[in-house]
Amino acid sequence: MLDKFSFAYLQQLEYLDLSSCSISKFRLCAFCKLRRLEFLSLNFHLRSKFGGIGNVLKDMKSTSIISLKIRHLLCVVTKFPGDVFVGLYNTSIQLIEITDNQRVGGGESTSYKLPPSLQHLDLSNDTLMKLSLQMPYLTSLNVRYNSLGAFLADNIYMTSTQTDLKIIDLSWNSIYHLMFSIFHGHPQLERIDLSHNNLVDITFDMSHLINLRLLNISYNSLSHFNDTTIHTITDLFKNTELKIDLTKNALNCGCHTVNFLRWMLEYTDRFERFENYTCKFDTKDYILFSDFKQTVQHIDKECSKYTLIIALVSAGIIATIFVLCCGLIYRYRWTLRYMYYMTRSKYYRYKPVDVDEIYTYNAFVSYSDNERDFIINECIPNLEEAFNMRLCLHQRDFLPGQDITVNMTNAIHDSKRIVCVITRAFLESYFCMFEFNMARMEGTYSRDGQNVLLVFYDRIQPKELLLMMLELVQQQSYIEYPHDAAGNVLFWEKMKEVLI
Repeated sequence: MLDKFSFAYLQQLEYLDLSSCSISKFRLCAFCKLRRLEFLSLNFHLRSKFGGIGNVLKDMKSTSIISLKIRHLLCVVTKFPGDVFVGLYNTSIQLIEITDNQRVGGGESTSYKLPPSLQHLDLSNDTLMKLSLQMPYLTSLNVRYNSLGAFLADNIYMTSTQTDLKIIDLSWNSIYHLMFSIFHGHPQLERIDLSHNNLVDITFDMSHLINLRLLNISYNSLSHFNDTTIHTITDLFKNTELKIDLTKNALNCGCHTVNFLRWMLEYTDRFERFENYTCKFDTKDYILFSDFKQTVQHIDKECSKYTLIIALVSAGIIATIFVLCCGLIYRYRWTLRYMYYMTRSKYYRYKPVDVDEIYTYNAFVSYSDNERDFIINECIPNLEEAFNMRLCLHQRDFLPGQDITVNMTNAIHDSKRIVCVITRAFLESYFCMFEFNMARMEGTYSRDGQNVLLVFYDRIQPKELLLMMLELVQQQSYIEYPHDAAGNVLFWEKMKEVLI
């Protein structure tokens, strides 16, 4: 045991090493008379009833302590590392080493202020799981051999806006991801040690680290750098003396990493122990970087073949899809046009105030201008005047100023039947064929195919007809105009039966 009498007559003592001593307890004021004490080392394994390390920290306020090293002893400190920094805050401490305290616990997420005089802090192998420090004046931080990986994936270890830190050691912390801004506010940073972790990519920002000299990411799981990281590091190479250690990473030699490999070849002198790097092919084979130039050239040559093959296959697939789409569009061109015009007519069609019937017209008559006399002299007298029917005729009933396709679509939709007066002029007319196809689509999707009637005014051979017209002829949806007085009477009677 140490108490206030242990060093009562050693008031000039400056250096005190109590390593490997059989001490079980520190009483308060055991060191308070050592006004000139600058170095204290406590390094011995705990006894079962050890206590009083908190008293040591309180006593340091009465000393001139500059360097404090505590090893294996902090399991009895209630709050670590908080109690340590609070006890030493108003001292002249410059170096703190608190290491190998395996039973300390997870630590707290509370932010602690470091003593303003502190320059070097070593918290290695302390089973830390969280760390939040205000450290504007600290120059060196060692937290290797802890368990900060999960914490640092979503948090940063510094709560001050800026720090004078030059060296940071985060090795052996099971780190798999670091926040983008983890090194923001580190303008003086010269050395970053992230070795012996589980990093698979560089996700943190380094663009502002203009004083960085060494990035140690050896013994991780990196296969390559992404394009953003390559661009950032290239800029740093131009303005700094940065070196990178990629030893013992699973670097990949493949087509998807060829840009990274070319970049490494260009900046070979910037990689520490470059000749010891290994590269893994897709075939699971490994090679050393001792003949790296030839390897990159070989990969370039192989990948150019694959690139050409991929380009040709991609072009073929795109061409096939294009042709297929064009074929489908052509195959269903009238269906698509019908759907387009019907959708459009819902918003632009004219709606009468009073509509007493389901259909406005008994029939919409589609004809070419060559048959105008037939319509005026035969259809109107024999159907409208004789049988009191309503016919829709484009020259008479289409709304002026409205798009002709909208007029056609509305007329077809509002008519019980669509009568197509088939002549050779009809077959050659774009608008006549448009009306026929729109009527056919209307019948297919809205009328169960029963709305189109073909009236053959001319004698036309089957080979002159379109396939879709022949289908209607086969379904008996047609009638021939007889061109004689006796036959005409019977013709108009049949038309009356169909249209009323």
